This record gives sequence, C-alpha cells and structure tokens, in this order.
Amino acid sequence: MKTSLPLKIFLGAALVFGGLYVAMKKQTPPWTGPFIGKRVVIQKETDPSLSTSWVFADVDDFKKMFMLQKGDECFVMTEPEWRWQDAKGGFTLVPVFCPAKGGGWTDQHILDGA
Repeated sequence: MKTSLPLKIFLGAALVFGGLYVAMKKQTPPWTGPFIGKRVVIQKETDPSLSTSWVFADVDDFKKMFMLQKGDECFVMTEPEWRWQDAKGGFTLVPVFCPAKGGGWTDQHILDGA
C-alpha cells in the first residue's frame, strides 16, 4: 500500500507539533533555587526490625535499599515540599543521601534525633 506525499507531510508535521506541544506542557518542579538540606550523623543504635531504620528505593513499593546505622553521615532534604506522607498521616518519608551507602527515602523520625 502506497501512501501519498501529502499524507506523509501531514503525519510528519503532526508528529513534530505533537512533540513540541508535549514538551511545552511539561510541568516544572514545585521547587526553585538551591536545594535546602541538612547534614546529619545518626547518633542512636537502630533496630533492623523497625521500618524507621531503613532507606527505601521509592515511596511506591518500599523496596529496602540499606539500613541506617549509628555513625552514618547523611544529607536530608528538609523543606516541607519534599516530605511524603501516607494516606493515614502517620508515616512521613523524606529524601536522604548517605555518601557511603546511597540514597532513597527514610522515616523522618530517625533523622530528627540524629
């Protein structure tokens, strides 16, 4: 089946303009400027059986990446727009990066006392 030249031109233009439309409609992140965080060193012994001791890959499936332990140096994003809270409101996760181990999301409470 042969397609005509005008149809090819129309399809090509539609593809280009569709891509431009999607690119222009992308939302920018809610934050601007520098990332504000703080350096923390875990001061307390942690319990591996508690979820608050773990760093998760993301907030969708809670895959455990590594456990925070006493002496770990980490950097945490402290601004309210970075906090994720479960639907019940009892579990708050914040982004954390520990140079020696990696990064992910962890319970804010373990970092509050650090």
